[in-house]
Amino acid sequence: MSLNGKVISINDDKTKAKVLVKPVLNCNGCKACAGLIKNSNVANKEYEIEVLVNNLSIEAGDFVNVELSEFQGSKVAFIIYGIPIVGFLIGMFSAPFICNIINIPISDLCRIIFAFLGLFLSFIIVFYYQKSKGSDSLCMSITKKINKE
Repeated sequence: MSLNGKVISINDDKTKAKVLVKPVLNCNGCKACAGLIKNSNVANKEYEIEVLVNNLSIEAGDFVNVELSEFQGSKVAFIIYGIPIVGFLIGMFSAPFICNIINIPISDLCRIIFAFLGLFLSFIIVFYYQKSKGSDSLCMSITKKINKE
């Protein structure tokens, strides 16, 4: 995902900047940037986002290109979809062992209960992982300074 925008401000240590971006005209509305856009001005569809500067010499008023790397998108997809699926499968396949330990007959209902218990626990893991990482775990970064024509 790549967007063009105008730098509004840069923080004191010059590691992050606030950029005003507008989705491109050929945007199909997939809303992939919804998690990155915190404040929106719905009237003119411009969004203020916080991005990493990447050691570029930029100033307020400069036009820049910001991107979310493909690696970060894949990482987020794995965290959101992969970990819960793994938790579900671990719960389902560990049900016979747990049932033997607590002397409950193994049944399909037991497998379903433990599968959803594993799913629930994986959601808790994802929640606390994201909470520990904060908003810095996923952030767009400025890739280049562009000339406004």
